[in-house]
Amino acid sequence: MNSEYRCRQVFLDAHKSAVKNDIHGLASRNNFPDKIIDEIDIIAAELASNHIKHDTINGRMKYGVFSDEKSGIYLEIISEDEGPGIPDYELALEDGYTTSSRSMGVGLGSVRRLSDEFSIKSSISGTIIRIKKYEEKLPSVPEKSLRISVLTRHHPLENVCGDGYYIERFKNGACIAVIDGLGHGIHAREASACAEEYLRHNASAEPIKSLLEGLGEKLKKTRGAVAGIMFINEDKGIMEFGGVGDISVHLYPKEEHISFHSVPGILGMRRREVTIQRHPWVSGKSMAVIHSDGISAKLDINGCLPEERPERIAHYIMNEYWRKNDDGTVVVVK
Repeated sequence: MNSEYRCRQVFLDAHKSAVKNDIHGLASRNNFPDKIIDEIDIIAAELASNHIKHDTINGRMKYGVFSDEKSGIYLEIISEDEGPGIPDYELALEDGYTTSSRSMGVGLGSVRRLSDEFSIKSSISGTIIRIKKYEEKLPSVPEKSLRISVLTRHHPLENVCGDGYYIERFKNGACIAVIDGLGHGIHAREASACAEEYLRHNASAEPIKSLLEGLGEKLKKTRGAVAGIMFINEDKGIMEFGGVGDISVHLYPKEEHISFHSVPGILGMRRREVTIQRHPWVSGKSMAVIHSDGISAKLDINGCLPEERPERIAHYIMNEYWRKNDDGTVVVVK
């Protein structure tokens, strides 16, 4: 049994074949059952295919066989890259969804379904997908219904988007952040990328106030940014939001419409004490829209029924309410 990860870069079909064969051999040598090895083959092939068909930056896969006292022997695969992120987040996690004829067609939704444990972190700066397959099949745990879609658009006169976002799913919910680097263009993107990197390493371990304080310190060497962070805990039925600068949240529980706003300030320069706002979250009924100031705060989704899928609502908001003289980012969570 291995006690450390192997790592391979993946950007050619030959790399895909090599990593798939390597992972297959690793599982076989550690006596995983044939049925589980077949599922591991599908997972490895799809994760490798994603790097190729989406031309990810520095795409790579790490993998190894480990054990713990509670669950026994497992194979872990970590797929990571440095961009461009997953824009249609909800669609990408739908079972059977694929965007390319070069894919096997199973998509990340099937990767999640075939995995015993599945987690994903994504931003413009990159994506990390981590899966585990156990030697003995674990009892299935019903998944929560949280669905997320994100869209970004850059300033019409720029080639990069100065906005950023960060999404990390947990077993009981998710962390969603929207970041807006000051101004637009490459220097705004540098600030947003700095914030995305900080959240990638800290979002799962810190509360919102601490994350915003950490971002304030991290961004001092950049031109600065504003950001809003939302945590949704489906088990506890609560949504929390805190932000600095012009990031807004619209919450739609049943027929109500509640707006949350960040405190004035700039992360990396000046800000006021952050107030954490909370509201009940009802799985299957609540919906949240979080966006940068490139989207009009006067948005009205009556023209797009709240019952629509998150990606449809996100496209509607972007098409109808993007200011077109700034970067724009919108995230819809249901």
